[in-house]
Amino acid sequence: MEKKVFVVSTNWVYDCDPAFDVKIFSTYRAAKEYFDKLVAEEKLNDHLMESEDVQITETENYFAIWEDGRWCEDHFETTIEEKQIED
Repeated sequence: MEKKVFVVSTNWVYDCDPAFDVKIFSTYRAAKEYFDKLVAEEKLNDHLMESEDVQITETENYFAIWEDGRWCEDHFETTIEEKQIED
């Protein structure tokens, strides 16, 4: 029997120092709540929001923010993905 899980993957780079985080949820609702909280915190606190060259891509399950031309130096990206698992 296949089951679904929902994976919130987040990667970011600050001053050329990369990091990555993964959280797994049993329901889309729980994943979406966590995802929405991450996005809200970034919009309030990310220094990139003050940049004149800020670029933002946002959909229901994806958010990315970066300074145009500087993705490798400084960015934040998070996504929700549905994955199938087998017992």
